[in-house]
Amino acid sequence: MGNIKELLKLFLFFWRIRAATVLGGYPYPEKEKDGYFQRIKVIDTLFTDGRRIFIDRTLSSENDAWLDQPTRNTFVIRVGKAQKSKWVARFFMILCFFRSKTIYIHSIYPLRGLSFIMYIPGGKKIVDMHGAAPEELHYRGNLSDSKDYERVEEYAVKKATHLVFVSEAMRQHFAKKYPKIPQYQTVLLPIFPKIPSPHSKGFQPLAGAINKTYPNGKPVIVYAGGLQEWQQVPKMINAIKKTIDITTHKFFCPQPELMREMLSKEGLSSPPSILVDSKSHDELLKIYFECHYGFILRKNNIVNNVACPTKLVEYLAMGIIPIVDYEGIGDFKTLGMQFLRLEDFLQGKLPDEDERNMMAAQNLAVYNRLEEEHLDGMARLKVIGI
Repeated sequence: MGNIKELLKLFLFFWRIRAATVLGGYPYPEKEKDGYFQRIKVIDTLFTDGRRIFIDRTLSSENDAWLDQPTRNTFVIRVGKAQKSKWVARFFMILCFFRSKTIYIHSIYPLRGLSFIMYIPGGKKIVDMHGAAPEELHYRGNLSDSKDYERVEEYAVKKATHLVFVSEAMRQHFAKKYPKIPQYQTVLLPIFPKIPSPHSKGFQPLAGAINKTYPNGKPVIVYAGGLQEWQQVPKMINAIKKTIDITTHKFFCPQPELMREMLSKEGLSSPPSILVDSKSHDELLKIYFECHYGFILRKNNIVNNVACPTKLVEYLAMGIIPIVDYEGIGDFKTLGMQFLRLEDFLQGKLPDEDERNMMAAQNLAVYNRLEEEHLDGMARLKVIGI
């Protein structure tokens, strides 16, 4: 009986209102550390009438309920291959595509097998590219998937009402790859993490994060992120090992036990100058006030050339100088970002406190420029009317 009531509620909600459909999953609180879902949550604030249906295709367990209603004006349709109710979920998913006034698609990944929706007449189809998906898959060795997503990307670019890019470098990449994209069809919207207002209770102004002294003459180096291969964790461990006498390190990740094991193998099992832990996003923002430099190691490839890492934006906002082995990430260097090269860090060539604070002040100006671009992009999407 409960399932029938839920079906009727969804059907009436959907049929009367013509709600917007968001393809890419719902930003539940437990996903707040994931930059992809942080982006979804920010975009969600633009749906001014508040009525939307999220399509989540990431589930695979047969026990996953196909329908959820996290808020009064929001439904989540979960479409997984192993679900008992997969055909019901697919029916309502397709119904959403044909009925929606707007379909907002977060990256081309959830479009696989659904490219037909780009050909449905009427309504807006907005594709938020997030990154260079085919190239990313190619670099990871998934050549077959890379070719498949090349086709998906082409459908998306040619048929979208609007395309949203996280950096000017990304927009230029797509303009070169697909020369016929009309400029008016594109929106520049840098990824911007939720950082409390300077006027929030208990939160200092961002400018207050700049003038930091080195405790006991040792700068604090931070890393907050995953342990995926592309984060180049072995390089960070090598840097920790070589600078342990002149720096203090704070390493935050979802699997601290695994990181401690990796450090132990390098003879760094329990030095007092290394903290390994897992923290929430809000906790990290407070810890950032105590940090001077932060690892963000990336390889020189198109995926990083067009990116706008959430972590890097947070570093700039919180007065943390990035330590990089490749500085051409997204628009940051073009906008004037100050950074410390990994090779100089390994040799102990660190700026003194005054120089570091001047670098942090310049980076705050870069952050402010990105914020302006972000606000302009959000305003543009509002005009488009999602």
